[in-house]
Amino acid sequence: MLQEATCELLAKLPIALLVIEPPGILRWASQRALTIIGKPLAQVKDQLVFDLVHPDDRKIVAERVGALLYEESLPVGHYRVLRDNGTLVHIEVESVTAEIDGGNYVLTVIRQVDAPT
Repeated sequence: MLQEATCELLAKLPIALLVIEPPGILRWASQRALTIIGKPLAQVKDQLVFDLVHPDDRKIVAERVGALLYEESLPVGHYRVLRDNGTLVHIEVESVTAEIDGGNYVLTVIRQVDAPT
């Protein structure tokens, strides 16, 4: 389980960060990430991260999280976040696995990007 001190430290990083516990449960997100997602932490914490992306992208996100159980990192991925108001936000993600506070997590940095052409 993530410790409060760890979350406070991660919150200081100048990045949009998600902390995901396999098999895909969102345990923490930075304010920058929440701004991109368009939801407060209370609404997304302990939910499946797949539910944050466009339904057409969910299978590949699930495959990515699964692959990270066997790989230390993966190349940049591109997905769409579906906000509650129906807005699509294009993001790119980079993920690594890490042991934090005695648990195994996927740390994912997200960046909002313009729609692919």
